[in-house]
Amino acid sequence: MYKNSLHDHLREIANTLAILSAQVQELASLYELQKTQGEVNQGVVEQVPLMDLSGSGDSLATVEPEKNGEGVLADENPLERWLTKRGLEILARSSVRPEGDDLDPIVRQMGDHYADMASLRSFLAEIRRKQDSGEEFTLHMRGVRSEEIAKVTHIGTELYRLALLASYDYSKVSKRLRAAPARSGHAINFFTGQWFERYVFLKFSRIMREYNREFHALHGVQVQLPNGSGAELDWLFLPQGETVPIWIEAKTGNYQMHIHKYERMRGMLGLPISRSLLVVLGLDERTVGQLNRLHALTVVNETGLEHLLRDLVQPSNEVVD
Repeated sequence: MYKNSLHDHLREIANTLAILSAQVQELASLYELQKTQGEVNQGVVEQVPLMDLSGSGDSLATVEPEKNGEGVLADENPLERWLTKRGLEILARSSVRPEGDDLDPIVRQMGDHYADMASLRSFLAEIRRKQDSGEEFTLHMRGVRSEEIAKVTHIGTELYRLALLASYDYSKVSKRLRAAPARSGHAINFFTGQWFERYVFLKFSRIMREYNREFHALHGVQVQLPNGSGAELDWLFLPQGETVPIWIEAKTGNYQMHIHKYERMRGMLGLPISRSLLVVLGLDERTVGQLNRLHALTVVNETGLEHLLRDLVQPSNEVVD
C-alpha cells in the first residue's frame, strides 16, 4: 500500500512539473516576442502608421486596391505582414468569399432567427445530434406560431435543396417535420460551425458597406506560434485606414475549453480586449456579462454582435481599451 501511495505521489509531482514547464515555456516565448518587437505593452498594440505595416516606405494609400467582391480588398494583405511581424508563421488560410455566396441567404436566416425561434434551435440541435449516424429525426411543431413554422420549414426546404440534408418532409396536417442530415464532409463542416463563421463575416461586411468602408480579411488562418505550437484564427479584419485588426472567434458551443487559450493568444498578438471578440451562439446575457468580467476578452452572443461591431468600425471610432 505504501509503495502504491508513493508511486501516486510521484506521478502527481511529475504531472505538476510538466504543467509548470509548459507554462514557463509559454511565458518565455511571449517575453521574447515582446522584447524583439517592442510593440506589445500590457496587451495593447502601439498605433503604427499604415505605411509601416508593409515593411517598406510606401504608403498603402498610394496604391489603388483591387476588390475581392464588394468591400473586401484583394491587394497584398497587410494582415499577413501584421501576423508575421509578431513571430507567427502562416501555414495555411481559407479563401474569403465575398457576399453573394449561394448559402448566404440561409446563413442569414439561421443566425438572425436563432435567438427568437425555439423550434429552429431544436431543429439545428437535432441535425447535430444525428450527424454521426445519419438517422432521421422528427420534430413536432404543434403549438408553434404559424410565422415561425413558415420560417423553419423554409430553412429546412433550402437545406434539403442544397443537399445539406439527406431527407426532409413537413406535414401540414400533423405539423410534423422529419429530416435526416447529410453525412458529406461539406454538410458536417457546415453544421458544426462553418455556417456561424460565415454569419459573422456577413454581419461585418454589411456594416462596413453601410459605412461605405472597405476592409482586408483573413479567414481560417493556421499559424505556428513562436513556441512551436499551432493555432487557428477564425477571422481577422482590418478596416482600410486603421492599423489595429479586429480578431473574432465564432463558437456554436464548447467555448469553455477554448476561452483560456484565446486569452493567451490575445496577449501574444498584443491586441486590445475591445478588438478581441469571442462570439458564442445562443449564450445568455447573464453568462455574457460574467465572462466579460472574468476574462481578458470581449465575449458576445449573436444578438449583441452587430451593435458591438458598429461601435468598433464607425468612421469616427478611436481605438480605446
